[in-house]
Amino acid sequence: MVWKRPGHLLTAINVTATDEIPARETAALLEFATEQGELPVNLVLLTAGTVGTDGMARLVPAWRWLLEAGSADMQVP
Repeated sequence: MVWKRPGHLLTAINVTATDEIPARETAALLEFATEQGELPVNLVLLTAGTVGTDGMARLVPAWRWLLEAGSADMQVP
């Protein structure tokens, strides 16, 4: 899914139902970022419970993203 709110970065979101992240999940996000060229993008992988980063993608538990989706920039560490 790709999400763009006015005045914010383009955000690509992928979802996995597990905390063992298959390489294909982050590879798809990185491919999207590459296709955007110089355009800055925000890459988010929604997980069952993992928080962190994997390459350029931020890993965010789906429940947390749902609670914060309406807030400012979804800046999850």
